Amino acid sequence: MNIWPTANAEQIYSWSEPATRTELNDALEEKVTSTKCVKLNSALNALTASPDYSRVAFAAREGLKILNINENDNMEELIFRVSPRHKFGLNDVKWGNAATRQKVAGAGNTVNTGIVIWDLGGSKPKVERIITEHTQVVNKICFNPTNGHYLLSASHSSTMKLWDLRTRDQATMTFEGRSDAVRDVQFNKLNFNEFVAAFDTGIIQKWDIRRPNMFERRINAHLGAALAVDWHPDGHHIASCGRDRKIKVWSGRKIVHSFSTIQGVSHIQWRPDHPDEIASCSMSSDCRIFIWDVRKPYVASCFFEEHEDTPTGFLWKDSDVLWSSSKDKLFIQQNVRVAYHTSKLMSKSAVGWNVYGGMAFALDKTATENKPNMAHNGLSRRVSKSHLSGFGEPDKLYQKAGMFSSVFDHKAFRYLTDKYVLEADNIAAVCEENAKAALDVQRYKTSQTWKMVGLLFGRTTSTRTEENEIQENIEEAQVEGKDKEVIGEQIQPIPPDIVTAAQTDSKETEIINEDVALDAATDDLNHDDSASESGESVEYSIEKEIIPEENPPSPPVSKVKMTAVIRAWDHEPVIQSVLDYYAEQADVQMCVSLVLVLGDRINVSRERKEPWFCAYIELLQRFQLWTAAATVISLCDIPSIRQMNQVWR
Repeated sequence: MNIWPTANAEQIYSWSEPATRTELNDALEEKVTSTKCVKLNSALNALTASPDYSRVAFAAREGLKILNINENDNMEELIFRVSPRHKFGLNDVKWGNAATRQKVAGAGNTVNTGIVIWDLGGSKPKVERIITEHTQVVNKICFNPTNGHYLLSASHSSTMKLWDLRTRDQATMTFEGRSDAVRDVQFNKLNFNEFVAAFDTGIIQKWDIRRPNMFERRINAHLGAALAVDWHPDGHHIASCGRDRKIKVWSGRKIVHSFSTIQGVSHIQWRPDHPDEIASCSMSSDCRIFIWDVRKPYVASCFFEEHEDTPTGFLWKDSDVLWSSSKDKLFIQQNVRVAYHTSKLMSKSAVGWNVYGGMAFALDKTATENKPNMAHNGLSRRVSKSHLSGFGEPDKLYQKAGMFSSVFDHKAFRYLTDKYVLEADNIAAVCEENAKAALDVQRYKTSQTWKMVGLLFGRTTSTRTEENEIQENIEEAQVEGKDKEVIGEQIQPIPPDIVTAAQTDSKETEIINEDVALDAATDDLNHDDSASESGESVEYSIEKEIIPEENPPSPPVSKVKMTAVIRAWDHEPVIQSVLDYYAEQADVQMCVSLVLVLGDRINVSRERKEPWFCAYIELLQRFQLWTAAATVISLCDIPSIRQMNQVWR
């Protein structure tokens, strides 16, 4: 067993004003006297203290550990021999009170172990009783705060049992949770007939031992397992925590406070004499113990980080001293006065923007008097007024900029959210509708982009229909196998290569039309809003420039062999460039709308489009456009995005 102080004075004063050497020495002395650490020879799973706080018991993998603590906080481990058949691995341990103040109960980590009762009143500890009535492992135990003979146990089988240690009969009462494994149980300190239980399903139940057939209240408290509960000293409020990284305070079925933590929370306990503060520890890699003020839940008030592994439990000796145990085999006594106070590390000035372009800021009141700066030049020992105030008076005030221009038009955003069509049965019609909506709010480039997309993808269906008609006519002519007189020309069966050439020529005509139209639209898209000055959109007469008014007569199909002039053009690189352009402009509304309208016609990776969806949905939520946000979520093909609707429900 080793005892040593931890940390150093420089860490204590890392948040405060520059400290003198005397202050550092005083801080180091306070740290040494208030923080003590004992290393045992086994990992610790839980701890409990005697009613007078003179002894601490630990649930260890090798059985029960006892530590004696005298008035000067000197600690000494109590060594007692235990027969091999009484070496039980323990999940939890609780010290009795009143009539059972010399007894300790432990919850074994196997079914055969059950509940073990030790008697510490004699010259050496001994096992008084082993209870094995539970059919599965016991997770938690709790003594009644008024009647120390009553012991409540919670097991993995969703049952809780109340034991009277004065008798060796079966359990006095059995409470069926009708849920999953019970993770924690706690008696109400002001009403000994009430207790609360936390379950793996995320629910918490409130029970009255006078009515053991049915719980009094059931609350769906957490997403995932609820791991711990604790009654407030007022006897009316209940705190709960779980794997969902939430700590919640309940008054009946109503949430009074709820705040998030960094990791899932495994243990919580209210701080004595501080009704608004609660301590918590993590269940995974975070080795710190936090103290939260429920009135300011966004940042912990202070924290301890003395442990090297995950804390497994803690309890308050008084309102300032905290005892904790961990998997690192350490038992540590620490004082809130020398904890890391995060509120003192943070700036009390803040600035923020709202979704409509408004700005708000808060400034901390500057202290009128600070410690005088004793630096001097040797000619005068007088301290200037600027040193007393902390800031010197500025000679002049300079204005860096006098104009604010918001780049985000919230009115246009809301209008387009309402008018945009995101499901495309007919792409040409949808793009035309969206182009008109963009034109209504003077988004000329956006409107032209929708027209360009309509040109690229909107005529695919009609082109394929024409090709199918040509193919059917050719097949009919081949099947008949005879000559037909049409306009004085003799039509012969058409070879397969001529059929292919005819189809290619049909595609060429369409591609040429689209190519020229795309050049016109793209050139205008890259133009610096020349049309925006006149307030009119630009339209192009594409067909008149490309298709002559009188087409020359086509030569007989049987005598002309048509060949491809140009190859088919892939639209996707152009659309990818368009998406890149709007992503650089931070126009996630346009990016998401294009992805949803085009669907599987373009290939956009999940890593690329997921941030667009997240940002767009967040904007919709900030504007409280819940219906539009739900629509975008339901149309998205990314599983993590689609799950958002389930969370909202």
